[in-house]
Amino acid sequence: MEQKEPPHFVHSDLFDNMQEGYACHRIILNKDNVPVDYEILEANASFEKLTGLKRSEVIGKRATQVFPTLKKEPFNWIHAYGTVAMENKKMKLERYFGPLGKWFSISTYCPEKGYFVTTFHDISERMKAEAALKESENKFKSIFNNSAVAITITDKNERIISWNSFTEDLLGMTKKDLLGRHVSLLYPEEEWVRMRKENIRKKGIKHHYETKIIKKNKKVVDVDISLSVLRDDKGKIKMSIGIIRDITERKISEEAVKKSEEKYRRTFELSPEAIVLLDHKGIVLDANKRLFNILGYRTSDIIGERLLKYPYITRKSETQAMLVSLSTMRGTSARHFEVEFITQKGKRRTGSIWTSMLGEEDGKNIGHVMLISDITEKKKADEKLRKNREELAKKNLKLQAKSKELQITYAKLHEAHRQVKKFNEELENRVKVRTRQLEEEKQRVQRLLQLKTDFVNQLSHDLITPLTPIIALLPLALEDTKDKDTRINLDICIRNAKYLNALIQDTLNLARLDSGTLEFNIARIELKRIIDEIIKDNGPVFEKYNVKAKNTVKERIYCRGDTLRVREIFENLYMNSVKFMPNGGELTFSARKDKEEVHIAVKDTGIGLTKSQAEKVFDEFYKVDPSRHEMGSSGLGLSICRRIVEKLGGTIRIESHGLQKGTTVTFTLPQRKKKVKSNAKKDSDC
Repeated sequence: MEQKEPPHFVHSDLFDNMQEGYACHRIILNKDNVPVDYEILEANASFEKLTGLKRSEVIGKRATQVFPTLKKEPFNWIHAYGTVAMENKKMKLERYFGPLGKWFSISTYCPEKGYFVTTFHDISERMKAEAALKESENKFKSIFNNSAVAITITDKNERIISWNSFTEDLLGMTKKDLLGRHVSLLYPEEEWVRMRKENIRKKGIKHHYETKIIKKNKKVVDVDISLSVLRDDKGKIKMSIGIIRDITERKISEEAVKKSEEKYRRTFELSPEAIVLLDHKGIVLDANKRLFNILGYRTSDIIGERLLKYPYITRKSETQAMLVSLSTMRGTSARHFEVEFITQKGKRRTGSIWTSMLGEEDGKNIGHVMLISDITEKKKADEKLRKNREELAKKNLKLQAKSKELQITYAKLHEAHRQVKKFNEELENRVKVRTRQLEEEKQRVQRLLQLKTDFVNQLSHDLITPLTPIIALLPLALEDTKDKDTRINLDICIRNAKYLNALIQDTLNLARLDSGTLEFNIARIELKRIIDEIIKDNGPVFEKYNVKAKNTVKERIYCRGDTLRVREIFENLYMNSVKFMPNGGELTFSARKDKEEVHIAVKDTGIGLTKSQAEKVFDEFYKVDPSRHEMGSSGLGLSICRRIVEKLGGTIRIESHGLQKGTTVTFTLPQRKKKVKSNAKKDSDC
């Protein structure tokens, strides 16, 4: 059945500007009127775009010529088109056309028996998307049901409406526990508040958010959550999907890794050696602080640089460093070499380097590690040691020569030693004789001192006996006498009698102190109290001589001593100060304590002392002004003070910056019980 002239509709201009593909065909029948092929009569421009075939190459040709595999297609295209053309039917189908490898949406109809027209467009992308969507849905179902992570779906009110089986395993809950449960009840309260602050519902998505979740047994576990919020076309929330992973073991591992890394980093940073990690090209990846201490560079100056290149090492060291690095990179064992580094300030430091390969990855070296020691000082020391050894060898030769000389000298010394020994024996005999003579002299002096003491005691007794009634009767005679001259003479007699009595008493006390017959009653003394009493008892004296006495001693400062003798010290010192403040002045008592002693000072603003006077004031009968007798001074007061202080275990000294600059007497007394250098009664506290 052939037709020479195609029907009029074949050449219609109506289809030329269509976006869809257009083609007109004539069906070809066999002798049994069964469709066996079809001829392409016309096609529009879109046909070329959609099929990739030129019209000039297909028009007038049979379909099996254009598409040789047409009859092998699963779908019988010739039969379908034959039905349309011969039975005047319409057909709409979506099919995959194998010869072109595309999906088409095809509309076909019969304009005239034996002919059919097709309009079509490419739906390959849509079909791929639908296939992908279907595959995605299947995958989602498979993942949702078989996933090794918990997946939950909540409605717009955040109530659980769906979940997979792993959710039940993770939480230890059943359908009864989960269905309709508000999702916030799965989290500790503080974690839910923290999640709310992330504002995930507004953002719409949150990946890998680490938090904690509560299991049915109240156990809290660490989890990683990824959340997605699904909205409708109006932007309102429809549901939320949460993927929950149990990261408890990961957290434990991370903590173990963290501790391991911290331990490594501490070891790395605190190493006394410089540790440097380099990649396979020799570029510094990391280094500890010791390297920067050695070279003086900042971290940013070294990281990313080639350490074994100039300007970090000298040109001379570069070649050796390169050879060792190459051998290390080839996997040989650890290598040792020395290089000369150049510091940031241009100084040269010698480094001892051990280097070895870090490891391999895919059969390739990933880098190497270097341990660097600064041996600059060691090198200097070695060089110094070498020179010292050379010097020592030279000196050893000299010593060998000297040794011979010494042997000769030794023989001479041996003889000299024999003579010295003989001389020593003679000297020892002389010392023994002299020692015996000194002991006899000591005993003689002691006898003389005892005679002196006995003489002083007897003389004092002989003087006091007639002096006592004189001192008692002269004041009475003075009261009865009216004659002015006689009264003046009697007053002179009274003063001198009192002076003589004071001199005798002081002499007796000094003699007792020297002989050790004066007894001491040792007690605990509060200094502030005893000084306050002295100032109060002697108020008239201070007022008479226009002296202002001040006690600056703090409370609870204690010393140990004989209360009567300590008062005697203070009275001697204040009377001595008052005598030498003719125009009045200030007298200050102070004290401070250290670990063992109390330091007590009596300071006045009197006439002061010269250096030579200060050196003699503690001598017996010494007077700064020998002409002054009006105060009854015996010249023994300070000598007695020194004897008492020393007997109590202390020391005394006097200081003055010169005439008219005042005087300070400082003495010490023990804070604790201490042996007194005289006859003393048993120590007691008061």
